[in-house]
Amino acid sequence: MGLITLPKAAACIVTIVLLATSSVAEAGPTSQEKSQAAQAYTKGKRLLGQNKPDEATALLEEAVNLNPVGKYRLELAKALSAAGSLKEALGSLDGIEDDSDKAAAKAGKKLQTELAARVPTLAVTLSNDIADVVIRIDDEEVAPGKPLALNPGMHSVVIEQNGEAKEERSVVLREKDKRKLVMGAKLTATPAVAPEASAESKAAGGTWWPAAVGYGTGGVGVVLGSTFGFLAFQTTNDVELSCNAGQCPQDAASSIDAAKTYGNVSTGMFVTAGAALAAGVVLTFTHGLSSSEDGKPEVAVRSSVGPGGVGIALDY
Repeated sequence: MGLITLPKAAACIVTIVLLATSSVAEAGPTSQEKSQAAQAYTKGKRLLGQNKPDEATALLEEAVNLNPVGKYRLELAKALSAAGSLKEALGSLDGIEDDSDKAAAKAGKKLQTELAARVPTLAVTLSNDIADVVIRIDDEEVAPGKPLALNPGMHSVVIEQNGEAKEERSVVLREKDKRKLVMGAKLTATPAVAPEASAESKAAGGTWWPAAVGYGTGGVGVVLGSTFGFLAFQTTNDVELSCNAGQCPQDAASSIDAAKTYGNVSTGMFVTAGAALAAGVVLTFTHGLSSSEDGKPEVAVRSSVGPGGVGIALDY
């Protein structure tokens, strides 16, 4: 055998101390903690018998924290139940069926079953399938349609959309209630982008092209009217020079007809120009004309020549 050196001996001693300390820690509460727990349990049970569940709950919680044995947990569940905290009473009995105290385990399992039937639940579903919606019951976020165990009494339900409260309800639950609440009828889907304008809105929006065509047509009418007016004046002047005391030569007849035609055309051009310019002004303030499928205004210019003169018209 080899010799045990001093460092090895020290390491062995440290290991033994650590193992001993761990064993003490896992052994459970100290005798002092057990004594304190027993005193708190005795006082709490007495207060519960005096119909003081709130005061009894505080002492029994202290007892369970110091020494979580089955009979202490069972009495705490009774106190919580008497105080109206059915949900918390049910939670305090989790796993009690595995307690070493068989009597406490059996009584605790029975009380657990009774409490599970008494605890009310509330489930909230949405009438519309909308994203970015949060359901909160008493400030606790819940999934749509999932029942949440609650204590009897009044509870607040809030539907939030995009971080803002959109709908609120108050619900009163009694023991054994299994309520289902449908909410969200007032919610609307929030579009990610602005929708494309419809055909009607596009038509209502109008375009400036009809007004521009009106102004252009009016300008052309003024130019043509002036031109034909000058020709009428010039031709009339030539005819007058060739006539004497109202008597005109035979060959002046064609010039006289031309002068009349020029005059009629000039008058027609000015009338058309005035109408076109007036239409342009009107369309400037009411540019709501319909458009063709390619988005261009359905505007057409028509011209007509007849015995009464020349006409220009806008079709839109």
